[in-house]
Amino acid sequence: MHYPIDAIPEDAELDGVAVACTRIPRGFDLDSLLRGLPDNLCPCPHWGYVLQGRMRVRYADGSEEEIKAGDAYYARAGHTAVIEEDTVSVDFSPIGPWRTLMQHMAAKMRPV
Repeated sequence: MHYPIDAIPEDAELDGVAVACTRIPRGFDLDSLLRGLPDNLCPCPHWGYVLQGRMRVRYADGSEEEIKAGDAYYARAGHTAVIEEDTVSVDFSPIGPWRTLMQHMAAKMRPV
């Protein structure tokens, strides 16, 4: 199975791995969407490739890294991120933790 990059469905899955093409605008800080998760950090690991843009990923241990266009990356569980430039990436994550994360973030975005 395969997907064209511009047509990856929201629920794309390849043999237990969630696949997402993520587009996030400059200045977006994930902290507000992660609030309420353990340590207020993303509990899901992600492997991916940045097609465009740049982000700063922070981990529970205080370490940070910049991930930018052309980088393949692994963001271990226990992270958050700030988007420094409009960013497009293709991400691969274990389906169980990914679904939990998506449900949590969707609930945060619902109007009260």
